[in-house]
Amino acid sequence: MAQFKYSEVAQDDVEGGSSKRQRARTSSGPWQEADSTVRMPYFIGTCVLLAIVYVLSRTGAPASCPEPVLSAEDGGSFDIGAYRAERLAATPPNIIECADAAAGGSQEACHLPKNTRYQALGQKGVTLWMTGYSGSGKSTIARALEEKLVLEYGLHVQNLDGDNVRTGLNRDLGFSPSDRAESVRRVGETACLLNGGGVITLVTLVSPYQKDRDEARQRHEE
Repeated sequence: MAQFKYSEVAQDDVEGGSSKRQRARTSSGPWQEADSTVRMPYFIGTCVLLAIVYVLSRTGAPASCPEPVLSAEDGGSFDIGAYRAERLAATPPNIIECADAAAGGSQEACHLPKNTRYQALGQKGVTLWMTGYSGSGKSTIARALEEKLVLEYGLHVQNLDGDNVRTGLNRDLGFSPSDRAESVRRVGETACLLNGGGVITLVTLVSPYQKDRDEARQRHEE
């Protein structure tokens, strides 16, 4: 009588035998392409991550921020006045605005010449700075002068009043000596911009310190 020997066969091998054999015979088919499509984003992400790590390792330590200035008189509290002075001293005198201007020199070559602007406007930009105590009449005189120049002569005039600028430009400043110096500096810089645009600028500001007024005058001369 004949004897037979059986071997165990899984159900999946029976049902999908032909497809598995065909998949094994195929060296490059849609299954391998799908597998590559799935793995490709992971490969690209890994390369990008390695590139970022390499760049960060080559840049060295990050630039440190300037240490805050502390005042011993105030028990080690932050001295905003000293900090402003330090940052202003580190500010470059000007930035090269165009190829025709030299480093550290005048930037007039990058702008419309002042004389040409003044001739077109029919007036020259000047700054009239009025100082004095509160209630001394600075604003009253400036307001009357502004009306005279605008209404009768048709000139372009702008009044920078201390009370008005404290609602916007100087709203973060108090009345300490350092804050008053910063107030004069900001108003002086604004007056310089208006002056360069051919606007007659009337400044009415409590500026008690000669040093601050001299610096504002120097900025106009520069």
